[in-house]
This record gives sequence, structure tokens and C-alpha cells, in this order.
Amino acid sequence: MERTIIYGPPGTGKTTRLISIMEDYIASGGQPNKIGFTSFTRRSIEEATRRVEKKFNYTKDQLSFFRTIHSLCMGLTGFKNSDVVQWSHKKEIAKILGLELTFKKQTMDGTSYGMKDGDKMFHISDYYRAKGIDLEQAWEETGADVDWDELKRFDKAYTQYKNSKMLVDFTDMLDRFLKEGYSPKLDVLFVDESQDLSTLQWEVIFKLEQSARKSYIAGDDDQGIYGWNGANVSTFIDLPGNRIVLDKSYRLNKRVFETAMGIIRMVSKRVDKIYTSRNDNGLIEEIYYLDDLPIEKGEWLLLARNGFLLKTYEDFCFENGIFYETSGGYGPSKWPEFEAILIWENYRKGIKPTEKKWELIQSYTTIPEIANTRYDNIAPWFEVLDAMTPARKDYFRRCKANGEKLLSRPRVHINTIHGVKGGEAQNVCLMLELANTTWKSMENNPDEEHRVFYVGVTRAIDNLYIKMPFTNKYYDLRVVG
Repeated sequence: MERTIIYGPPGTGKTTRLISIMEDYIASGGQPNKIGFTSFTRRSIEEATRRVEKKFNYTKDQLSFFRTIHSLCMGLTGFKNSDVVQWSHKKEIAKILGLELTFKKQTMDGTSYGMKDGDKMFHISDYYRAKGIDLEQAWEETGADVDWDELKRFDKAYTQYKNSKMLVDFTDMLDRFLKEGYSPKLDVLFVDESQDLSTLQWEVIFKLEQSARKSYIAGDDDQGIYGWNGANVSTFIDLPGNRIVLDKSYRLNKRVFETAMGIIRMVSKRVDKIYTSRNDNGLIEEIYYLDDLPIEKGEWLLLARNGFLLKTYEDFCFENGIFYETSGGYGPSKWPEFEAILIWENYRKGIKPTEKKWELIQSYTTIPEIANTRYDNIAPWFEVLDAMTPARKDYFRRCKANGEKLLSRPRVHINTIHGVKGGEAQNVCLMLELANTTWKSMENNPDEEHRVFYVGVTRAIDNLYIKMPFTNKYYDLRVVG
């Protein structure tokens, strides 16, 4: 088996390169059922599937091995969705054990902020099996503040529960594939975002490689920031094979590039990659107050290391009438008040709402005769929806006054660095403050934090604003110039 490793620094297009190699293979006569394309997440899978479908007129059924690792293992072991642990099952076992559960996963900043004991125990259960370590080591590594005896009781009960119901979770599926699963004979296997794979997932990839003629493994160890979720970046760093470094970043300007390299060179173990930036200088500026951001125009990413810090950004946008969204597309556009505004404005245009939508309108107005008003003489929403909370009403009016396009996707996106990995924007504001737990873990594993802030800095296309801290617990980023 011939293995090629593709190292893709930020903005160099590693997913695009993988897909290009795959398209060349198909164009030369390669068959779609002989191609495997996998990753931990769906984003690159969906992009590869879309491009191949469009270019070669294939259907999804013909691309049977274009799947995430978990989905691939499910198909190759014969499991169905009904065999997999669902939220209802987790609720049941939590109730049996007297545990509180919010269904929050380990938060996207690697902390357990907002999680209950039940959530933490499910996370530790996945973590120790994915890493191939014992329960006690996982308990110590995650730093979860749960009772050790209660954790042992949970782990035993969870295993017994799955066995009694003949259920598996996603980690079990990977393990079952390794022991019993059929590995398809492939001409070529493509693996994207490899730096985020856990020890168990790497074992799956190695098994798939055994039945393949060639493999292309793409990733960037410098962007390996999911150690808290069991990712094993060391395996990617030490992986033998033919090596290709994508050496041109189409995203980074000179100043952002120089700052990013200053960060990543502090990582003790990494693959040294020589690549270049764009020729323009861009802008890097230190700010102490969000009011100093020129946020009135353009697309923005407002980033923080820890999730609880995002409220600072949300409050700022709310107070200043900036249309924004948070992780997962949540934000003002998902508020019922916003839906009511859209329904009413469509009503003014002659689009009669459904009964259910009309009920929503009525919940935000005290004007009983609205239903009989003529389309061409209807007042604007801010006069009609008079029962809306004054704060939210004023917010949307401020957005309108600022020229925000409320019918388009918000131009300002608020997220943790982990949550926006793979994203980019013309303008980025990066907050340096750290949660207490992150500050403590940085002392034991500084490489992880260097990688995290490297990822944060490299989201900026043109302008990078560094939000300086008012606390003594922060990532010490020194901006040159």
C-alpha cells in the first residue's frame, strides 16, 4: 500500500487538493465504488460528494464509501440507527442512576462549563475508549470534577444497560468494526482532517488502508486542537509515507502570517512546514474596548478561547444593533420575535400567514382588529407588534437604523476558536482572556494552547484585532508592529 501525506497549513486548500486528486482518478477511469473518502466531520465529505456528483453525474448511492468514520463503520458492521444509543436511552440510564443530564457535550472550548455530572460521565466514557486508556487515567486527564466511585458505578451500569438493550454507541461501533467489520477493497482511500482523529479512529484508518492500493492522508498537525476530545495528533506527526506540503496560503497576509508563525514555532513537537503568505501586509491592531472595532461594515468573526466569554460579544452586538449569530446559527434570527417581524412584513406585501403563524403575530400585539386590516394600509411591524419586549424591539430597530440586512445571514459570527475551525472572515477579533481551568491546563500542556491561538489568528483574511485582557489570566500574544 502506497501512502501519501498532505500537510495543509491554513488557507492552502488541503480539502480542495484531496478532491482534485480524486477527480483526476475518476477522470482516468477509476470507479466510484473503489473510492473511500472519510473524515471525522461531515463538512469535507459533503463537499467531495457534491463536487463528484456534479462533475461526473454520479448519485450518492454510487458513492457508498463517502462517509464519516462513524457512518462508514456503521455500514460495514451492519448496524442500523435503531441499534444506536439515543438521547432517550441516556435519559433513562441517567434517571436510573439519579444523575442530572443536559445533553451538553464537552463544550467546544474543551471545558465542562455548564455540564452536569451525567454529561461529564458520558464524555469520560467516550474519551477513555477513544484514546485506548483506562477509566482512571481518563478521569485524571479530563480533570472532570465528578466523584471517582460514582464514575465507576456509572461506567459499569452504562455497559450493562447497553448489553441488556442490545445497543451500541458510536465508540462501540468503531471497536466492533476493528474486531469483526468487513474492510472493502479500495483502489484509493482519502482521509481529511486527520489531525483530529483519536487513537481508536486511527486504528480504523489503518485497517481500511490494509485493503486499499493507495491512501492520501490530509491534515495539519499545527491545527490539532481537539486533544480534550481524545484526538491523537502525535500519530499524524509520526505517520510514515510520501510527504507533500502545500506551500502557498491564499488566506493569510504577511502580518497575520508572521504573527501566526511566531505562535506555532513555540510548539515543542510538530512537523516543520515551509509555506508562504499573500504579498499584502493587512492590518493587526490591539484594542482594549470593543467599541474601538470598525464593525459597522464587512464580515466578522468574534472569537474567544472559552465559551462563557462569548456573552461579552453578544452583549456588545445587542447594545449596538449589530445583526449576529452564534455557534450553530443561533442568535436573533432564531428568536420568535424575529419570526413574527418577518411574518408581518410578508403580510404587508400580501402574503397571508397560516393560522399557526397568525397565532404568533397575535401573541406580540394588543391590537384586536389587525386581522381585518387591508394589505395596502398596514402599519410597519414596530407599530403593530407592541407587545414585544421593549429591549428586543429596540434591538431590531437599531439594526434597521444601522442598515443591517435582516433577511440575509448575519454578517457577524460569534464563536469559540474550536467552534470556528475551518472558517475564515475578512475581519477577526480575537480575545486573549482564558478561563481558570484553561489557564491551569496551559501550564501542563502549553502546546495545545499555542495550537488553539494559532488557529484563531489564522482565521483572518485581511484585518486582525487583538482584544487585550483586563485580567492576569490570558494567552500572552505579543503583536509585532
